[in-house]
Amino acid sequence: MEKQNVPNTWKFSEILTILKPNKDETDPNSYRPISLSNVDYKIFTKILAKRLRDIIPDIINEDQYGFVKNRKLADPIRNILNILNHATEKKSKVLILKLDFCKAFDSIDHKYLNRLCEECNMGGKVCKVIKELYSENKATISVNGTQTRQININRGTKQGCPLSPALFSLAIEPLANLVRNNPVIKGYKVGKEDIKINLYADDVMIILGEVEESLQSLVKTVKDFGKTSGLTINLGKSEILHKNLTWEELKKVQNMMGVKLGKKKMKYLGVDIPKNINNIIQMNYNHLWKNINKQIITWGKKFRDISTRLKIYKMKILPKFLFLFQTLPVNIPTNLLKKWDNSIKQWVVGGNKNRIANFLYYSKQEMGGWGAPSLGIYYEASQLARLLEFELEGSKKWVQIEKEANNWQRGTLLGERIDRKDLKNLKAGPCFSMLLIWKKWQNKLQINKIDPFPLEKLENKDKTFTNLIRALKENSFKRIGDIMNPKGEIQKWNKIKDKCGQGNWIAWLGLSSKAQAMKRREVVETPLDRIIKRKIEIDKGITGLLYDVLITLTYNTKITIIDNWKQEKNFTEKLIGTWIDNIPKIKHIRIKETQRKIISKWYRTPLQVAHITGNTSNKCWHNCGEIGTFSHMWWDCRKIQNFYRKIRKIMEEIIGKELIWDKARYMSLTVKVREDNNNWTEILKYMTAAIQATIARGWRDDTKWDVETWWTYISEYIINDFIIQKKKIYSNSLKDQDWLRKWTVLIDKIDGDERYRTLNQAFHTIKLMY
Repeated sequence: MEKQNVPNTWKFSEILTILKPNKDETDPNSYRPISLSNVDYKIFTKILAKRLRDIIPDIINEDQYGFVKNRKLADPIRNILNILNHATEKKSKVLILKLDFCKAFDSIDHKYLNRLCEECNMGGKVCKVIKELYSENKATISVNGTQTRQININRGTKQGCPLSPALFSLAIEPLANLVRNNPVIKGYKVGKEDIKINLYADDVMIILGEVEESLQSLVKTVKDFGKTSGLTINLGKSEILHKNLTWEELKKVQNMMGVKLGKKKMKYLGVDIPKNINNIIQMNYNHLWKNINKQIITWGKKFRDISTRLKIYKMKILPKFLFLFQTLPVNIPTNLLKKWDNSIKQWVVGGNKNRIANFLYYSKQEMGGWGAPSLGIYYEASQLARLLEFELEGSKKWVQIEKEANNWQRGTLLGERIDRKDLKNLKAGPCFSMLLIWKKWQNKLQINKIDPFPLEKLENKDKTFTNLIRALKENSFKRIGDIMNPKGEIQKWNKIKDKCGQGNWIAWLGLSSKAQAMKRREVVETPLDRIIKRKIEIDKGITGLLYDVLITLTYNTKITIIDNWKQEKNFTEKLIGTWIDNIPKIKHIRIKETQRKIISKWYRTPLQVAHITGNTSNKCWHNCGEIGTFSHMWWDCRKIQNFYRKIRKIMEEIIGKELIWDKARYMSLTVKVREDNNNWTEILKYMTAAIQATIARGWRDDTKWDVETWWTYISEYIINDFIIQKKKIYSNSLKDQDWLRKWTVLIDKIDGDERYRTLNQAFHTIKLMY
């Protein structure tokens, strides 16, 4: 940075071409060029990008949402939906024009970029470094595995460079300013809010309330900007969406812009925005579900265990729904959410074998459940996450638009009750779905801390404090916590009078008294208080945190499981609680799944089958003559006890000591060696889990209960444990000796003994894997 000289290796890139989705492979324009640069170059530009991240929001207007700190992809989408909803409600004319840039990232003129950095006053050193990084650049292109000759790069930002997104957002900002400041270009008005432009990097949406004169000026503005910056608009590929324009007006638009007419939807930032906003669910969610349903049918029973299918669900299906939940503010019918949840559950648990109750299926793993995602709860969590933004980030564009569209008179929502009357007064759709969910949860989600809330929460119905709050906000007092001293007390008038003006002292007395009264009512911090605090400090993972709170309030599985098991002999509440806590810590998928099935009593018993069918015997399937309850089938049956005694004897022979063994310890994998120093604790877990797997395999056929099957399961678990540990070794969290230390006591006991041939073969296989 001091000398502003960069290595020559930083000026060279290898360009790889990646085919864009759903494009013609034979067309060169269908490929995206990705620049591969040296690692040290990427580290340096990443550091520079992080430093620029804090100043970019002050340079770039709030209308640009792409790659700017604290701005989200969902915000511009919500702006467009609010505008369409308002135009529908008011029968106003609006034209939304989506501009298509020709090779946007590859077209920026380097001289223009250098001048722009200087005009933005980014600092002499930073400007010179950026200029140096983009001067005399060369690249080769990888084509069919071979490299072309070197070519000079005189324009464009490098796709794949950490600095590139910030530079492009900066480069397109002058165009946005030209549109904003042009009085001839008339935007769409929602109350006091005038919306002309919406940007996410190179995705530019122009919103016009008056069409003809605005379009003529817009075309000229865009062309003039292109001559300076290198960016040009492909009018033929640009799209329009409109409300309430006449056919004559549309034909004029076509003549000026060359765009196609008659489109009923527009693709924007990964979602389909329909002309009729009532079709949002049909065009987005129903289309998504159709594709997912096809994929589920294709997968079928390919993945055998529930845990694997749950992982696939979380990785391949859930993110697609979450994207729509977080970007499209629409009221999804409850029956549709239940339909999706039930269909996915049917696939996850294995077709017709739906033996897992919803409270067990959806409950968190830490609570003894399977931890399956509930689309219904995730939808509600996503809506509540937007509600927190609505309350805590009132200066955001979409918040201002929705308040103007609904003639918003309330100070705050959180901590206040809303009823049906409040919902009926709403005029704009996106806000409705958010408030509908809050109405459902408002009695269960308590808020006890007032510090994070904006000062508007202290406003009264008569708007007595409006001028005072405005003066405080102008002096950076935005939240209630800002008017507190370090001890958490309301600041005295003589400490704050310079910030809010002498004329507001009576208003200050009233406002501070109200704040003090609210502070006195504060009690213990609630889960929602903690989420609000995190949002203000970090603003990451808020939807997930809200989901955890909602799912815990909906399904309290731990209490149900404890009540179910403590009726059994030797099962104390403490032991059951420990058992529930330990299951999520198990690394082996099959052991974890078997444990979940046991603790939730998933396995069908003769007693249950007889009750369901009405025409079968309730006696034990192993012909012992007793009634086949869950406890009997896992423990009390004399045939199963004979098998247990045989296995226990072998285990005690290997260990050389007596085992502490009872029903509770066996079920919870906590069998121990008497007078042991924990050398065998982990190994006994695998041995006991192998017994359970053997019993489950012969659930209806006790001839499958044999020692060799037990050895086979232990061998599988040993090899799997080594693979799991090996992954940790690669991540430098463990060493080979740590795994050996755990299994040495067993290896020393069985090594070379022909009776334990299967186990010795497993350890021999592991030695070959070292």
